[in-house]
Amino acid sequence: MACPVSAVQWKAPNGGEEGEGRSCVVARCCENKPQELQQLEGLLTQTMREQWSELLEAVEERVKVKKLLRNKVQRLLERRQCLRQATALRLLLFLALLQILVLIVVLLKRDILNWVLPPKLAAAFGSRPARNLQRNNTKKSSKKKLWPFQVIAEGMAPPQRILFPPEKICMGWQQRQRAGAGLHNLHNTCFLNSVLQCLTYTPPLANYLLSREHSLSCRQLGFCMMCRMEAHVNMVLRSSASAIEPWAVLSVLKRIGEHFQLGMQEDAHEFLRYTVDAMQRACLSGSSDLDISSQSTTVVHQIFGGFLRSRVTCLSCKAVSDAYETFLDVPLDIKAASSVSAALEDFVKPEQLDGENCFKCSKCDKMVAASKRFTIHRAPKVLTVCLKRFDHFTGGKISKVVEYPMYLDLRPYTSQTAGEPLLYSLYAVLVHSGGSCHTGHYFCYTKASNGLWYEMDDSSVVPCDFNTVLRQQAYLLFYVRRQLLPASFSAVKPELPHVSPYPSLLGFRLLPRSKLLLLCYLKLANVEESS
Repeated sequence: MACPVSAVQWKAPNGGEEGEGRSCVVARCCENKPQELQQLEGLLTQTMREQWSELLEAVEERVKVKKLLRNKVQRLLERRQCLRQATALRLLLFLALLQILVLIVVLLKRDILNWVLPPKLAAAFGSRPARNLQRNNTKKSSKKKLWPFQVIAEGMAPPQRILFPPEKICMGWQQRQRAGAGLHNLHNTCFLNSVLQCLTYTPPLANYLLSREHSLSCRQLGFCMMCRMEAHVNMVLRSSASAIEPWAVLSVLKRIGEHFQLGMQEDAHEFLRYTVDAMQRACLSGSSDLDISSQSTTVVHQIFGGFLRSRVTCLSCKAVSDAYETFLDVPLDIKAASSVSAALEDFVKPEQLDGENCFKCSKCDKMVAASKRFTIHRAPKVLTVCLKRFDHFTGGKISKVVEYPMYLDLRPYTSQTAGEPLLYSLYAVLVHSGGSCHTGHYFCYTKASNGLWYEMDDSSVVPCDFNTVLRQQAYLLFYVRRQLLPASFSAVKPELPHVSPYPSLLGFRLLPRSKLLLLCYLKLANVEESS
């Protein structure tokens, strides 16, 4: 290949010898150029090949290392999964053993081992001697079938008719949402607004009213308080407005209580009692000649109602006379009490009957001194406590601070003090601000379905913390019995674990808790693995 520069001859401007000499040098450079280029090309090609081979070797080495690391990570994950499964199996085994132990303890406690095991084997487990049950030569019980899932209070007759199935009452919220609309004050209606807001955020009542089950089956002509409350609750919880006018209830104020007058300040506790009584009458509409136990099977009485036992004990012969009465709220005297617990202790404290209040003992057949004691014989699902702050004769008010807990155990104040705790959780507080029952203002604090507390002052609905709720001069307290298991996992702040208010039968109450523990463990394991 000839060099293109070989044909070029450089000449000086004057055409002298200097131009001829330089032309020869350029010609010689052009003749040597192709060899040097070929050598340079070969050197570059060899260098590129060496670098490319080194690069390929580095990539292959990196792929091998990455593959080894991936295999190692995979083995670690498999080992971790095996350990997790082994831990879950150990947990299940532990819960099963715990269930068996609880079952044995319950059987020993109830003397059931004597029925299912031979005497020697039962004695080996430490069972007590079987009681004389008089099973032989006894007639078949003529009692009617008991109310499903209901604990019939001892000494009380079972209901002859079931007006509402108790298993349909849902204690936990079925829908999670923020607080609903506020209520406009239509001239001195703060007592009505605060009571309606507390009832609206009562979980079992709200679930029933939101389902509209009552209005679909209601055959009552004219005024029906349950239909009115159903319309009001649906309007409050499903309205997009910040506040509404409660005309669904306010328009029938005279039907709720004849002495209530629109525009007049009324007592919130009195309005609450008349409202709940009106709802109870609506549920009893069309049912006549019902015994007291059957009347307590309405949805309203199953939510708010309970039974008190009045036990009178003769101090001479120790004879006992029991009487039972229904209640929809518990009024507590706070003159000498500084807390709700102290007021409840005073409520169940025995009272001496002597002098003009002597008791006619049927066994002694004469007037004798006796002691009388009230106890909660059947606890309600929703406990309403009224702190008696007002003296309706003088109009004065007890403004002292009375402490109330977020969680209340009702077991020490019941007829059967031995047993599992009866745990209740605070969900609403109604407050009266003012110097007397004839003046002042009512507002309330409620816990919405999202687990957050709100201050509800007529049309104003603002969030607040539970410490603020517990520092109020409460007038009415609303507690709901704790449910066995949460309806679902949510972002709601966790609370105390629930303890069933009814005695567990053969330990089967522990099974849902075992499932919950396993679900929590697997949920945490999945979160850890994903992270």
